[in-house]
Amino acid sequence: AVPSFEAEVRAEGLPQFRVFERPDAGANMPREPVIAMRYIEPAASNSSALGLNIQSIPVARAAVALSEKTGAPVASAAFALTQIPEGQDRTGVVLYRSIHADEGAGGDAPRGALRGVLFVTLRPAPLLASMAGDLPHSLRLCLVDTDTTAAMRRLAGPDGCEAQDLRN
Repeated sequence: AVPSFEAEVRAEGLPQFRVFERPDAGANMPREPVIAMRYIEPAASNSSALGLNIQSIPVARAAVALSEKTGAPVASAAFALTQIPEGQDRTGVVLYRSIHADEGAGGDAPRGALRGVLFVTLRPAPLLASMAGDLPHSLRLCLVDTDTTAAMRRLAGPDGCEAQDLRN
């Protein structure tokens, strides 16, 4: 299935297209089903993520599975985004929404086969930085995942800010 999909995409004008997995995916990662990024915008700044099997990112895989189960959009836990170059803040949170063959049929009927996944990538650090410009210099912002088991708790803000207890 993957080789024919790659050939189809290449024939559509993307000769370098290939499906790939994240190098940090781990040996125990399920190899099927493959959910490869086919469309991504803006294309120029995200081209390095084109073809990525999102199932190779554990937190993305979990969010997609929950979206499949509930039919609702689900936010992933934070992870290092593929398309952001090393040396930059790569932290991202992605909203995933599974799309099924009988989408739009209405009701609570079982959904058909998975057809794809829509996603929206959020980069918390640039969002927080754009807000910080309007704040007094005496205030500092820190965006933290409230899930204490999350691998990346600090979503945006100065290094170590997630460890500070500012409730006093």
